[in-house]
Amino acid sequence: MEIYDIGLTWEGRPIKAVHITNREIDVEKPPVLYTAQTHAREVISAEVGLGLIHKLVEDYEGDSYIRDLVDYRDIWIVPCVNPDGSMIVAREVAETGDSAWRKNARDNDGDGVVGYGDGVDLNRNYPVGFGIGASQDPHSQIYSGPEPFSEPETEAIRDLAEKIKPVVSAHLHSFSGLILFPYGYTEEKARDHEIMEKIAINMRERQPYEKYTVKKSSDLYVCGGAEDDYLYETYGTFAFTMEVGFGYYGPGIFRMFNPPEDKIQYHVENNLPALMYLAEIADNPEQL
Repeated sequence: MEIYDIGLTWEGRPIKAVHITNREIDVEKPPVLYTAQTHAREVISAEVGLGLIHKLVEDYEGDSYIRDLVDYRDIWIVPCVNPDGSMIVAREVAETGDSAWRKNARDNDGDGVVGYGDGVDLNRNYPVGFGIGASQDPHSQIYSGPEPFSEPETEAIRDLAEKIKPVVSAHLHSFSGLILFPYGYTEEKARDHEIMEKIAINMRERQPYEKYTVKKSSDLYVCGGAEDDYLYETYGTFAFTMEVGFGYYGPGIFRMFNPPEDKIQYHVENNLPALMYLAEIADNPEQL
């Protein structure tokens, strides 16, 4: 495992990417990308990303399935795409017990204070379908930003994706118990619709506890500027979004998106088999 800084946020925090593979095995390995906590208040998504890192590293010696994944896949995990937003959420929850912060920490009005009229929805800031299903009002929770890749966080994911060109990817969010796949920006079916749908169904079947609903992203709602559509259109990546959990765990916005602490591991364990399945098939995802 190696940790890289792939960019800096508006407030100067490093965006960390974890690279996991066996460097002693010198063969061509299909790249796999996992990203989490693009939306700040969706903390459980980061917990799942961290759980995946822990599983791959800690169980390498004793689990032949995981050893094969690490030996023969090039795995990249970004457990928190949005560190500034993450810190806003942590501070607000500590102070008030709740937080609804979704966006990054761009100071939209330039007054030197990041408040609720600020920030960009990072999952509306990619170029494919930019502006569709988004807002140009900086106060909106789905403000897309002034232009594609205007944000350092999406630039960091763009540059990492350009470096590794992932074959498959999973983008972790919460909540609603869904496995989504392109397209999101249009109601048209992607050219690989049937393959991605089958992969998503197989991901669901790997979930041991709660099995999520499989949908094309635009069947939920039409939304442009998302990471999945960008990766699929740019690199042909079979890209999936997992909406972790079914939500509404207690009063307040934060507890709508995040389970209580004693249920975190349950949601981690429910999603790791599905995520590892993506790495498993990365050598030939079309074989289905």
